[in-house]
Amino acid sequence: MRTLHLFLCAVLALVVASPAEAINVFWDDGGSGKSWTTANNWSPNQRPDNDDVFVGNLAAAVGDSTTLDDDFAINSLTISNAADVDTAKFFLKVSGPISVSGAGSTLTASEHVDGSAVDAINAASITAGLNGAFVMNGGRTVLADSSAASADLIVGVNSFFAGYGQLQFNDTYGAGISPLVNDGSLTTQRESGSSNATRFTLSIDSSAASAPLDLDGFAGNGTVGVTSQTTLDINQPITPFGSTMTLNPGAELDINTSWALNGTVSVNAGSPLPGVAPQATIDGGTVVVNPGAGVFVNSGELVIDAGTNFQPGSTLQLGVANSAITFNAPASVLGTFAVPSSSGLAINVNDTVTIGSTPFDWDGAENSVTNISPTGQLTINSTDISPSAVDDTFDGTINITGGRLVANVVGGWQMGGTVNIAFGSGIAGRLGGSSPMTVVSGGLINHTAGFGQIGAPVIFEPGSSTVVAPNSNGKLIFTNSVTFQGGSSHTGAGRLSFDSTTTTVNGATTINMTGDVLLDEDAANNDTTLTLNNDFTVNAASVGVFGAGSVAAGIDLIAINNANATLTVNQSSTNTWTLGPDGVITINGSGTITTTLAGDDLVVLGLVDVTNITRLGARLDIGSTGTLRANTATIAVTPQARLGGGSINNPNTISGGQISSGGEIVAENGKALYGYGFVDANVRFLGNSELIAEGGQLFVNGAVLDVGVIGVAGPGSQLVLANAYSTPAGSAIELRGGLVTALAGATNTTEIRGYGTLNPGVMINNGTIRTQGGVGQELVIAAGAGTLNLDGTTENGSLEVTGGNLRIDRPLSDAFNGIATVGFDTPSGIAYSLEINEDWTLAPSGTLNLNGSATSFATLRGAGEAQLNGTLNVGNRANISANANLGATATVNLDENEQLRVSLNQLTVDANATFVGGGLLWSTNSGTVMLRDGVDTEDVILVNDRRVRLGTAADMNVATATTFFYDQLAFAQLFIDIGGTDPSRYDRLVATNGANLAGDLDIDLISGFVPSLGDTFDVLLTPGGQFGNFAAVNTSDATIGGGLTWQVRYTGTAVRLEVVEVGLPGDYNNDNVVDVADYTLWRDSLGDTINLTADGDRDGIVDQDDYDVWVNNFGAMGPAIAVPEPAGLLLVGVGMMLVPRRRRR
Repeated sequence: MRTLHLFLCAVLALVVASPAEAINVFWDDGGSGKSWTTANNWSPNQRPDNDDVFVGNLAAAVGDSTTLDDDFAINSLTISNAADVDTAKFFLKVSGPISVSGAGSTLTASEHVDGSAVDAINAASITAGLNGAFVMNGGRTVLADSSAASADLIVGVNSFFAGYGQLQFNDTYGAGISPLVNDGSLTTQRESGSSNATRFTLSIDSSAASAPLDLDGFAGNGTVGVTSQTTLDINQPITPFGSTMTLNPGAELDINTSWALNGTVSVNAGSPLPGVAPQATIDGGTVVVNPGAGVFVNSGELVIDAGTNFQPGSTLQLGVANSAITFNAPASVLGTFAVPSSSGLAINVNDTVTIGSTPFDWDGAENSVTNISPTGQLTINSTDISPSAVDDTFDGTINITGGRLVANVVGGWQMGGTVNIAFGSGIAGRLGGSSPMTVVSGGLINHTAGFGQIGAPVIFEPGSSTVVAPNSNGKLIFTNSVTFQGGSSHTGAGRLSFDSTTTTVNGATTINMTGDVLLDEDAANNDTTLTLNNDFTVNAASVGVFGAGSVAAGIDLIAINNANATLTVNQSSTNTWTLGPDGVITINGSGTITTTLAGDDLVVLGLVDVTNITRLGARLDIGSTGTLRANTATIAVTPQARLGGGSINNPNTISGGQISSGGEIVAENGKALYGYGFVDANVRFLGNSELIAEGGQLFVNGAVLDVGVIGVAGPGSQLVLANAYSTPAGSAIELRGGLVTALAGATNTTEIRGYGTLNPGVMINNGTIRTQGGVGQELVIAAGAGTLNLDGTTENGSLEVTGGNLRIDRPLSDAFNGIATVGFDTPSGIAYSLEINEDWTLAPSGTLNLNGSATSFATLRGAGEAQLNGTLNVGNRANISANANLGATATVNLDENEQLRVSLNQLTVDANATFVGGGLLWSTNSGTVMLRDGVDTEDVILVNDRRVRLGTAADMNVATATTFFYDQLAFAQLFIDIGGTDPSRYDRLVATNGANLAGDLDIDLISGFVPSLGDTFDVLLTPGGQFGNFAAVNTSDATIGGGLTWQVRYTGTAVRLEVVEVGLPGDYNNDNVVDVADYTLWRDSLGDTINLTADGDRDGIVDQDDYDVWVNNFGAMGPAIAVPEPAGLLLVGVGMMLVPRRRRR
């Protein structure tokens, strides 16, 4: 009734407002055609001009369709009774109102022939009532009523306003007055027969920006419809809309100011025209959907390009299968977001969207799709995201391409579908939220490209999975807590990273990546904790540093809380991963041996802290900032950190780090620890395990309870043992260069071997000291304050100098009763040496084996004096270059063809020293053999290549010594001391099987003895004969004086010294003149050792030297001898020419 009243008022106003000159002109259809210019069509028969025009009120005009065929200016227009008026591309100027009423009555404004910029209708107002219609077919319609008290376009109940084009309100309006009041239907339309690709727009504008349009009318029942491929563009505020808006395929609703929806927007975009997308769009200003109102996407897709706020009590609903909603502007949904059980539903987020619906059936028929673009952020604040299920499980698909999803679900939510997360438009895809996301069986987090981030707490249940795609700069990173319940799958060729506060492994979990894994992505800034309550295996191309920051920034922790939990890391690239400086691994072991670290090598730059007992199955490299600690026991066990990784050839290492323990550091059989640093723990290395200092000093401050091999490797390496050390059964101290220091002493019960330096403090050798390393290497027992018990408390300690030289620089605590063997290098034949630089004694029960090769001498040397009272066994060639004394209890086994040489120093042989065999005792290279009184070398041949002395250097200490055969070489000296004429007063050497003579005989007078003329001394007795003669007799220390001199005679069984008169040198016939007759005597006795009349130099043989004496003294005369005639001198010269010269031997 209200609408009818408004309509009648408008008609009355039209009549009242007509100017006095205007007349009423009625269409009577009297002429031919339906054109307005035909006068016969009007009553009166004239063309309307500034008149009040009525079409359809006459009986003849009912239902007529009239058209303008020219521009017209009239006062008012009334259309009724199903009559039509079409401007037909002409301009209709109406100074007053236009009224269209009755079913079928239509006013059509067609675009002016001159284009859309030219008005088709310009009127004061248009009222469509009582089922009347106002239609725009393009062009522009301008309404401007000078009255501010009424609307310019009124669409009555059951009437409609439809079309496309521009509707312009050029008026002023009073308060509460709307330019347009729609109590009927406002609908966009397309041009008939147009291409589907062409969009048509109905645009409504007003010069009065503050006057809102009333699209739902006074009764609130007016509807708005945006048809296919059309746009309703409203550039004017509207009053809150409480009725129904319908959007068809391709429809666009563009209200360019904020507006409120109190009614319904119904989207039916699912059956589009050919070539038209099945979607509708809402654009423009912000839409507030008030309580009780709703947007229903019945089919197709709704694209919201306007900001949208769904208030509590409002509704957003997706409808049939494959319907979708797309947010391209900020939106919040605080009312009901209904996702029915229809398949293929989609939510597309391209801006910031918040869904606060409770509950929110996110996945609909368990297969909805949510797409979040790089510009999108979807926040879900809900108590329930799957009301049809008790577990809040999302089973659909979430595609995050550079956007962000924040899911805050009270009590958390479960993801049984798929999250595809990727980098998009330079932006990382992110999934966050405060509530935990539980990825259940069948659930998948699928990283497809670039950088993806999971910032929500995540729980992986059995059967869930992640896949990380390969990308040069891409990765999937978890930045909140992650919990693995076991049985989940994690694969891919990209990078899987964890930068979460806490990662917990409750069930056995394996990460199988062909790409990289970072367990601590941003180590410098976050305090990361990885808690293992069960096995955790990481298989990857590489595993990044865990705890790479500084300790000051906080620690990153791996807590292995269960003795049955094992962290296994396997890399295909370096086979090594790193615990950084602020990384800590705490291991809560048990009372039994279980493995907690396994797989690839671990570089420890932080702390590995063991409680109770645990086995470290991975090989460790403990760096300069690294610490391995086993201090605490929570049960009745000794804490043990057990090295179970690596091998002897691939040992665990320490490089300046620390091993500390209130318990023990243990290495299993076949394992080893090499390097330098500080071991403040008791050491228990089992079986053949090794503890070796290498590259620096390894200081062991704890007790070494057991070890297979302990020692050093390489120059500059040092092992320091702070506590007393005794080698356990089956173990050894091994040096491969470097220094071993035992501050509190060492007891060797097994073996010390190698080369390098041993500084043991007090040392007891109950085992074997063996050199190793080969030619050019030396094992040194350094000088020190401690004593050296070389044969041990058992008197059985031994030395085996068979792989290098052995040098001992400290005193022996007692006589050596063990066995010392010096051997040679088998490949080269080069023999080794035993060097002892302090006085020492080989006890009677001790043995020294000098086993040289066929070409090289095994040597005993040293600055100390060796008292050899035991057994000396010579193999092949041996050499003593130390001052040594073969005591009375000594036995020398010197078989035939074997040599014992004495060089540089003196070997003194005491009486009763025993020689066995037929080898050679040989003085050479400045060496001296001193034979004391009573020595008998039995079958040994004495070879003098340098010096042989008898007795000692002290006065009256002369000796008679016996040897099997005496062989003196060319540069050798035999020293004879003479202290009297009795054989007991001068040295005598007895060569029972003869002698071969050369070199020098040195005679010394001792004890003030002065020989007399005729005294004889048999100093060398040779019952087996003599071969050769001494080349020279040195009597410089045995000058007699008084005209007496020494004469050496070779008797064939003795070398005899005789005191004779000096005489005239060269006067061999004693006629007081040196002449030719003396030459004749020399020539006739040349080579004689018996008739020594012509032995001018008294050396016991007539030889070239005696000729030289004759020549040098030729012509000399004794007292009262005449000078020879010149003829006689000539004969001597001739004689000298005839005598052949003989080289001196």
